[in-house]
Amino acid sequence: DGVKEIKEYALANSPWLDYVVLPDSVEKIGYAAFFGSSVTSVQFSLGANEIPSSCFKGCKELKEVTNLDNINKIDSNAFYDCENLEGLDIPKKVTELGASSFEHAKLNKEVTIPEGITEIPENCFKNTFTDISNDFRFKLYMPNTVTIIKSSAFENSRVSRIITYSEKETSDENYSTIPKSVKKICDRAFYDASIGNLILQDGLEEIESEAFASSGLYTVEVPDTITKIGSNIIYDTEYAEE
Repeated sequence: DGVKEIKEYALANSPWLDYVVLPDSVEKIGYAAFFGSSVTSVQFSLGANEIPSSCFKGCKELKEVTNLDNINKIDSNAFYDCENLEGLDIPKKVTELGASSFEHAKLNKEVTIPEGITEIPENCFKNTFTDISNDFRFKLYMPNTVTIIKSSAFENSRVSRIITYSEKETSDENYSTIPKSVKKICDRAFYDASIGNLILQDGLEEIESEAFASSGLYTVEVPDTITKIGSNIIYDTEYAEE
């Protein structure tokens, strides 16, 4: 107790780490603090409100991070390549996700993006998956606060279904729905994902190139509010119909 800060790279590449408890006196955790270490479990500090960039990047043995009630930001590459995570939920107070924050990480069978998030950044969920018993696929709940889905946000992820908050109880299990709040879907956002049938709602204005290419789409409903469509948005999607 009394420690206020964990410096950048403080425990990086440590081969002997297992279970770590950060005292609640810690208010700041530095860049890549646990990068590439052997840590398997971390109890976070309630005094900290941010998981910094590359904090757990390359921690392949990491299974759990708890005590995240006060976290409002998960920065870039925070959980990059954490392929053995179990039961990590994105904290409800989070309003900002960084690029590649969960790239190539193992996720829950159901992932909820908190209300207040306005953008899904580049590569945020790229190459993500869940456990093999569920065919590596997961459901994603997306709030009506998201306005933009950036480049490669879900590229090659095993997301199989997208559900908006308002449809949690009523949505058709055979369809994915992008929230009405989304104005722009950037290039390769869902490239090589596993969505199936997709509804794009009124309010969407722009779809960039290859946004849904190679994604296994069967059908896609495009709204009249679209003003710009990039090239090859459903390229190499054998069964797609509009």
